[in-house]
Amino acid sequence: MKIVIDTNILLVSIPPHSKYRPILDAFSKRKYTLVVTTDIYFEYIEVLEKLAAKGVTEYIENALTISRNVLKPEVYYNWEFNYC
Repeated sequence: MKIVIDTNILLVSIPPHSKYRPILDAFSKRKYTLVVTTDIYFEYIEVLEKLAAKGVTEYIENALTISRNVLKPEVYYNWEFNYC
């Protein structure tokens, strides 16, 4: 199964005793493939740097970089319109 996780859901799934922790645990156990575009990746890191401890941010960043169950699709569209 392939999923995209909202940044807020990622944040609330980090604490060990969170009721949302099974989301992160399932990722660690490769129960699903996390789809992360470049924009989503940078949003995760930006928010984690503001709200999480440095070690947590580095852990998530490393997991997103080296995990085999992370899909990094190329985005081939651009919503910017040029009106001449």
